[in-house]
Amino acid sequence: MARISKQVAHREAIKENVRSSMERHREQVVKAVERALFGGQAPASLTMGEFFDALTGSLESAHQEFAALEQQLSVERGEESRARVRRDEAAEEMRQALIRVRGLIEGFWSPQAAVQAGFIGVTPQVHRDLVVYAQNVEAHMEGVLQNAEAALALPLPDIGGLRETVRRARVGLEAALVEVGAEERDALDLQNRRDQAAEAWNKTYIPVANIVEHLFRLADMHAWADQVRPTARRRAGIAEPEDLNVSGDDASGEVVDEEPAPVAE
Repeated sequence: MARISKQVAHREAIKENVRSSMERHREQVVKAVERALFGGQAPASLTMGEFFDALTGSLESAHQEFAALEQQLSVERGEESRARVRRDEAAEEMRQALIRVRGLIEGFWSPQAAVQAGFIGVTPQVHRDLVVYAQNVEAHMEGVLQNAEAALALPLPDIGGLRETVRRARVGLEAALVEVGAEERDALDLQNRRDQAAEAWNKTYIPVANIVEHLFRLADMHAWADQVRPTARRRAGIAEPEDLNVSGDDASGEVVDEEPAPVAE
């Protein structure tokens, strides 16, 4: 009886592992791949060409979803930045209104009257603290100043008008804070969806690139297999030079430099 070499025996074991695994899970794999590539059941007359198209099409779909959400997130971050500017401007307007009104009260009545009207300590810098400070002033100003003794023999300032100056500035700041909060929530929601799309891209890209690489190898087209293999840089979302050479002429939009994550081959 002829002896079987270890190489034959090992390759037999490897082959049998692949065959039996696929046989055991064939239906499950078929259904999952059909959902991934065709959104349901594959065409009954599916050709290899159509399979290749569906394979690369799944990668295109994953990329389009990620790219669309990345663009939306960029726009939303711009809106958030502009809302922050408006908030800071409203906060400065609030501070100046408080400072002007306080100065008038201290000059016409007295510093003590200003303290009793709610102008206690240094005017806050923090946005939320400014709102609370202004609310305290609004609550006390009229009642205190109506009964305060004036230091100047001049017509009484419009106390209601002074209170309204503070109120208008406060309302403007509160509206700006609400706007920033809404923009922040929208940006976080988009960022979460973008991150999920990036993860979906990763889950799609790596198996698709592996399949395409090895289809080229099955076809004895090793140079093309090397061209598309999922390197560590590509798995990290960083294009290789040959990728940029292939897609550079067709790329649209401005490419913004970002700090890449470290990769290791």
